[in-house]
Amino acid sequence: NLAAVAKHCVERKRLRTDQAAEVDVFVNDTASVREVKMFINMFALDNKINKIVTTKAAYQVSLDLDKNILNYVPVVLLSSKITVYKGTGAT
Repeated sequence: NLAAVAKHCVERKRLRTDQAAEVDVFVNDTASVREVKMFINMFALDNKINKIVTTKAAYQVSLDLDKNILNYVPVVLLSSKITVYKGTGAT
């Protein structure tokens, strides 16, 4: 029985009473009405997810990292072991 399976699933998923009532109505609907409801609920869920997901800010180098990079660049470029840094020399 579909209603019994629905009731078991409602209890197992611990749905609220208003949600359980909506499941009962859904079970008694025709197949085409169920499909329309699922389609509409899919869009509603998509809208809720889009509200939660925000765009990420562009990556920006922190001031401390920028300072460290500027300090390391001359040391590496002027090093006598530049070929090792580039990966072309023996270690």
